[in-house]
Amino acid sequence: MKKNWVAFLLTLATTLAYADTDSAVKVESASEIKQGLGVSFHADLMAGGDKLAEMEYDRGTTDDINAGAGIKLGAGVYYTLNRISAEARLGWLSDSANGLDDDNDPVTIEFSTYPLDLMLHYQLGKHSLGAGLTYHMNPKLDMDGTEYTFDSPTGSLIEYQYHLNPRFAISAKYQSIEYYYQPSDVTFDGSGLGIGISIQL
Repeated sequence: MKKNWVAFLLTLATTLAYADTDSAVKVESASEIKQGLGVSFHADLMAGGDKLAEMEYDRGTTDDINAGAGIKLGAGVYYTLNRISAEARLGWLSDSANGLDDDNDPVTIEFSTYPLDLMLHYQLGKHSLGAGLTYHMNPKLDMDGTEYTFDSPTGSLIEYQYHLNPRFAISAKYQSIEYYYQPSDVTFDGSGLGIGISIQL
């Protein structure tokens, strides 16, 4: 499943790099950067964080469920003035594994949360650098129907974007965050790195 997402993101990023060549102009001045209000869509592949659970398979392999890993999908709104852009995004982050139990019944382990990102970006040419806060709502670990709910934490996020053209960008990001499980008084590191794509309309 995760390998399929990696292939999808790489394929889509390559496609966007060659798509819409007429609009793939150089973004050299603030006047050429799209100004005003717009909407954005994001897809990221995250990696990192503490291991929360492990899925074991008959063939001897395992699949880890990590607090800072998985697929992150989201949408947001942004406002650009000159080279500065303010953006609010709401997303869904999930790291999961599927297998079979001893009775050959399907088993799913999933860690999921709903990140709210508040970002400021500064764009120079085709490059932009952003920083902000991320608030992860309702983080939980679902062990095939048994749920473990964590406190909703606030963390920090930094992001670099390379704009293939005025609408499409590829990105690299780092989030720093910790999840607290109150019943056991345990904290898990959810920090991780991500690569992805964004579409701005």
